Amino acid sequence: MAEPLSRGIKALVLVSALSPCVTETAFAQNQSRVEMSVSYQKVPDASLTELGMRPAGQGWNLDAAIRLTPMISLVGGIDGSYSEDNQPTTAFGGGRLYRSWRDIGYLGGVRWYAPLPSRIALFAQAAGGVLDSRRTVEYQTARPFRLSDYTGASPVPIVSLGGGVNVMITRRFGARVGGDVRVDVVGKAFEADDTTMARVYAGVVVRIP
Repeated sequence: MAEPLSRGIKALVLVSALSPCVTETAFAQNQSRVEMSVSYQKVPDASLTELGMRPAGQGWNLDAAIRLTPMISLVGGIDGSYSEDNQPTTAFGGGRLYRSWRDIGYLGGVRWYAPLPSRIALFAQAAGGVLDSRRTVEYQTARPFRLSDYTGASPVPIVSLGGGVNVMITRRFGARVGGDVRVDVVGKAFEADDTTMARVYAGVVVRIP
């Protein structure tokens, strides 16, 4: 009776010792050298301008990551978001005020993956770069003329902190959802007093051997 029990205990200890190695191996085998994604992104409403509430924006996001280790990748990307609105105005005899925003970001940084040997990959990332945030303001008045005012900001430095999850449908193709918060380092990108901009995105991810 003691001998079978002893064998069982030894087997349990052996399995426990090998489990981390098996998990790490499975995790490494489940990864590819390069990962690329294309996403639709949404920027929520935010009080980012001296003209009042900035409307929600939407746009696109492209990024690529090169894996250094099973858990760490270098990542770089470019994205664009756009928003607009119009409202009545009493300026110049009355009419409408049209506003539009265009934000283009260029970022690079590091991405960390959770060691999960499955089709679900959780990740967090930190990145830095520049944001080119531009605003167009146009008055369409009741008088027979239109006054346009265009203001633009030169690219300014920002820091991005975020994360997401990949759900792989096949070994090479899957879906991604994620988000981040961007911090305006010098306080010039987002106008007025706000120094952050949040965004969420969803799209597809492709792994390349």
